[in-house]
Amino acid sequence: MKKTVYTKALSVLLALSLAAGLCACAPSGGKDERKKYTHGIWDTFDTVISVIAYCDDDEEFAKIKTTAEEMFKKYHKMFDIYNSYEGVVNIKTVNDNAGVAPVEVPEEIIDLIESGKKLYEETDGNVNIAFGSVLKIWHAAREVAEHDPGRAYVPDIEQLRAAAKHCDINDVVIDREASTVYLADPEMSLDVGAIAKGFATDLVVEKIKSEGNGCFLITAGSSSIKAVGLKPGGSSWTSAVETDDEGNLIEISDHSITTSGIYQRYYEVDGVMYHHIINKDSLMPEHNYQSVTLITDDCGYGDGLATAIFNMPLDEGMAFVNAHNDIYGMWVTLDGEKIYSEGYEDFIKAK
Repeated sequence: MKKTVYTKALSVLLALSLAAGLCACAPSGGKDERKKYTHGIWDTFDTVISVIAYCDDDEEFAKIKTTAEEMFKKYHKMFDIYNSYEGVVNIKTVNDNAGVAPVEVPEEIIDLIESGKKLYEETDGNVNIAFGSVLKIWHAAREVAEHDPGRAYVPDIEQLRAAAKHCDINDVVIDREASTVYLADPEMSLDVGAIAKGFATDLVVEKIKSEGNGCFLITAGSSSIKAVGLKPGGSSWTSAVETDDEGNLIEISDHSITTSGIYQRYYEVDGVMYHHIINKDSLMPEHNYQSVTLITDDCGYGDGLATAIFNMPLDEGMAFVNAHNDIYGMWVTLDGEKIYSEGYEDFIKAK
C-alpha cells in the first residue's frame, strides 16, 4: 500500500515540477533572477510531500526546506492516532485516556480538534473526527487485505453499529484555558485523518510566509496542495488533478486544491471495492463518485470538506459548494463524467 501511495505521489511531484516552469520576466520588464528549487520530504503523513519555491539563493531555500521538513515531521507525530513517541503528547495519547482523564495537549491539537468540530457542524456530521471507533474497524480490515488478500473480509454490520454508538462529537470536551482534551466516552476514539495533513500544511505555509518567502507551493501527496503568491513574471501556479483524465491544469494563487477519492486506499472482496471513505449512516464506503476535488483558501478546511461532500448526494454537495463564494468543486462520477460547480472551470488553464 505504501509503495503505491509513494509512486502516485512521485508522479504528481514530477508533474508539479514541470508545471511550475522556469523563471520568467518580472512584471516591470526586468529579468527576475530568482531560481526554482524543489525538495521532497519522505515518511510523513504516509505520502511524499514536495516543496517548490522561487528563491534568491541556496541559503534562502535551505531555510524553507528545513522549516518544512521539521514541521511536517513534528505534526506527523503530534497528529498520529496509531503510534506513541517518547516525549510527545499526541492524538493517540488522547485516545488512550478516553473515559480516564483530560490530557494536556499542545495548542495545535486543540486548534485541530476545534476545526474538526466546526466542520462537523457545517456539514451535518458528514465528516466526523469522533468517528474513530468505526473507522478503526475498517482500518483493521484493510490491513488484513493488504497483507493477505486471500483473507480479505467485510466488517460485520452489527459490530459497526455497536461502534457507531460511541461517535458523539459532543463527548469531545475541550478546555482551552487548561489546554486539555477529554473524551467523555471510554469507547470513543478520534480519527483526524480527514483533516490532519491539510491542517499541518496550513501551519507550515504560515510559518514559511512569516519567515519572508511568499512564492512557493506545497503538495502533500496528490490530495492536499497549497500555492502561495505568484511565480516570477506574475503567473499563477499550475497543478494537475490526478482524477482528471483530460489532463487539465488548475491555475491557483493563495488557494488550496484538495481531493477525496477512492483511487488509493481500498481493497476488494468478491469483486467489490471497499475504500476508506465511510458514510455516517450506512457505515459502509460511499459509492457515488470516483473523487471530489475542491478549490478553497485553507488546505485543512478543504481536506475535511472534500471528505464530507464525497459523502453527500450530488445535489446536496453542489448546493453546499455553490452557497459559498470561496469554494469551487469538481465531482468525477464512477463512469468518469466530470461535474463542475459554479466558478470551478474559471481555474482551468486554457490549452
